Amino acid sequence: MRIKSFSLIEVIFIISVLSILLVIAIPKFGNSLNSANSLKIKNDIVLIRNALHQNKNKQILALNNLSINDIDKVIETIVKFSSSNKIGEWNKISSNSYKVWIDSSSSLEFVYDISDNSFNCDINDNYCKEYTQ
Repeated sequence: MRIKSFSLIEVIFIISVLSILLVIAIPKFGNSLNSANSLKIKNDIVLIRNALHQNKNKQILALNNLSINDIDKVIETIVKFSSSNKIGEWNKISSNSYKVWIDSSSSLEFVYDISDNSFNCDINDNYCKEYTQ
């Protein structure tokens, strides 16, 4: 009785093909992960801005004044504040300043201005341009 098996050339060919596929697939996976984190941060910023505008409109219709405490509640419905510096995590810096982590060493700081209901970052910052435009 003869047992069928792969020849050495077939095994080398399969290992070569798998190696080529992995060399192509791994960088694509890393790029898609970075892209997903970037989209999450952009989405958070848009959601926060929309929620702040809705809250201000609600306060205007109710003839109430807007306070910083209301703003924290609105932002916390969108994102949860953290003390870590993981990608996509938000930190509260002061009563009207917030920071989102772009990567483990870079962050983007946003300031809420109650007078004009704006939630903006420093427009001269490259990350600010990338994530808000």
